[in-house]
Amino acid sequence: MAAIALAAVLAPLPAFAGDDPSIRSTDSAGTAYAVHSRAATVAQPRAGARLTSTGGCADATAPGVEVCLAVDTAKRSSKAGADRRAAAAVPQWCQQLGTGATSMLRTEACTVSPGTLTVRRTQSGVTRVTGLMRFTVYQHTTTSVTSPVWTHQVTVTADFVSGDAKGTEVRGVADCSGECADHSQSFPLATLSASGASVSGESSFEWPVEFDERGTATPWWTLSFRAPPIAEPHPLDVPTAAEVRCDNELPGVSSPGCVFAASVPVITWYSSALPAYGRHIKEAQASGLPGSPGSGRPLHRLTNPAFQEVNRATSCPSSLPRPSDKSCDEYPFASTYEGGYTGGGTGGRTFEWCEIADSDTHRIGRTGPGFSACMIDEEENSGAGRELNTLLYIPYRVLDNDPFHVEIQ
Repeated sequence: MAAIALAAVLAPLPAFAGDDPSIRSTDSAGTAYAVHSRAATVAQPRAGARLTSTGGCADATAPGVEVCLAVDTAKRSSKAGADRRAAAAVPQWCQQLGTGATSMLRTEACTVSPGTLTVRRTQSGVTRVTGLMRFTVYQHTTTSVTSPVWTHQVTVTADFVSGDAKGTEVRGVADCSGECADHSQSFPLATLSASGASVSGESSFEWPVEFDERGTATPWWTLSFRAPPIAEPHPLDVPTAAEVRCDNELPGVSSPGCVFAASVPVITWYSSALPAYGRHIKEAQASGLPGSPGSGRPLHRLTNPAFQEVNRATSCPSSLPRPSDKSCDEYPFASTYEGGYTGGGTGGRTFEWCEIADSDTHRIGRTGPGFSACMIDEEENSGAGRELNTLLYIPYRVLDNDPFHVEIQ
């Protein structure tokens, strides 16, 4: 009797240290701003959740030989993991990930899962391994901020293959859960006959667009392996935690689009180009206000225009005198739930250089929760305010209550 064991072995994934530098500007004054999304790592479902294989036995091609297939949950050794070779189609940052979880940027996600296929033959009461394949499954998902269609690719790479495992046929069928519809898919039947060989498939799904709505979906692949000794292929569902969020509710934008909302964007302004604006935000954050990437306390977008106006009036009331060529800058921004009014309406502060008189509503030296106001160059202030919308909110599809970080360098 020949037995085939198939498994996707999951292991913890270290946090991906990279980010997604997407928008950057350099002018005569130096670099003014940069926007990127930091990678988010989400634990992958464990065996029995979506990682399944039905197990059991199948008829073999050789008469009188029974072939069985079962899930093998043994962990891959570090040496075997080091033997992994990714196909050229897999992005470099995806190849560098560990295994067992999904890492997401704002419009890209990658899941890496190792597996083992083992062929065992039992004849005359003696069982021996006659074939072995260690493989790695890469799932790469990409979205577009201007389309409700996203792609989900899969690549299976044979890290090591020997004996009866050589020539294993691999097929794939893509599916998704949540609010999604099958758009297209292709996975040509291919074989893995040598170490380093790979097979790939591609699929795309579409969010059924709804006006002023949002929806989520999670794609995955079901792979089928047929080693030469067995007549029928055996399925293996390979999970991913790459939840896609699509929407048609982004203010000022008529087209729908999709992102990985788990990846939190960061907008960076450089003090060399925006000295007063950058100084105010940096000192406000240092006084205890949220938003900096290292604080663990992001800001959250507020899209309600009426509440934005109340936030501005709370942080920068008309009663504050405006010096010539200067305007009142508020932090946290009026377009966030942490703004002057929606953030609590108390704890106002300012700084000695801000040209705002020390008072109960704007106390110099105040720390902790609250808001801050400062009189800065009017052109610098209005320019940075526009960039918040044109460089962050729109291109990263930051919706109401979405988190983001603000960094000053």
